[in-house]
Amino acid sequence: MGRSTQNDESRPDTAAKDEAFKLLSDRTRLELLEALWETHDPMDSSPMPFSDLRERVSADDPGQVHYHLDRLTEHFVRHSEEGYELREAGKRIVRMLLSGTALDDPEIEPVEVDMSCPYCGGQVLYSSRDGWRYVTSSPS
Repeated sequence: MGRSTQNDESRPDTAAKDEAFKLLSDRTRLELLEALWETHDPMDSSPMPFSDLRERVSADDPGQVHYHLDRLTEHFVRHSEEGYELREAGKRIVRMLLSGTALDDPEIEPVEVDMSCPYCGGQVLYSSRDGWRYVTSSPS
């Protein structure tokens, strides 16, 4: 059987992936995303004014900062009259980059989780290795 020519809805569009990689390949854009992340407060969803955001990045030219913010607004940043804030996609990208999981799978030794196993009553343990997550229990 040959490959289907129909668009598979479960896979991201290649053009969209290419665009995302292009957007994230610029240091100023990464600084902008990180600055928005650092000031994000779930209890106060006030957008960050341009002047505050500009102070947090290394780019000196306000025109360059505007240019890079404009590039990010389609996918990762929301712009309003009050300022800028991360969209959910932007939050996911920043979490991934800051956690280090974008480049490697961290190995996590077994860690006790604050709960008992519903089957054996033992201590629940969480670990991660080779891209797999494990939830096990040790008998009490």
